Amino acid sequence: VGFLNSGIAKIAIQNEYGAKVTVSEEYRNRAIAKGIPESEIPKTIVIPPRPFMQTTVDKYSKEWINQFQQLLKKYDYDIEKATSVLGELIVGQIQKTIRDGDWIKNGRFAAKVKGFNKPLIDTGDMLRAIAYEIIK
Repeated sequence: VGFLNSGIAKIAIQNEYGAKVTVSEEYRNRAIAKGIPESEIPKTIVIPPRPFMQTTVDKYSKEWINQFQQLLKKYDYDIEKATSVLGELIVGQIQKTIRDGDWIKNGRFAAKVKGFNKPLIDTGDMLRAIAYEIIK
């Protein structure tokens, strides 16, 4: 369970642990489209740590083993089906943690570009990219 797209995974890691990043051309263009003068667009921004993955693990992981055992019984020990259902459950828990967490607010620049101040949510790409993969 996590981010199978490497570009989104990089963004997720920067948000999980915090990072100082160069403002991308895409973000710069979004800022300009919002009417932010180029002189107010920083070269770098600091992303504070917002540990949504670790928070999810801390909150839910003790339940996963019991849930998996229940799912195995429910699906007549079909490991692939039980694992798929558990994967979907964990994806939903990570998404809930992102949406509902009490995260450090965005800086003024990021909030202006986004048009709102909801940390970890911008275009929705990261939220939608959370997935699981079963490797046989």
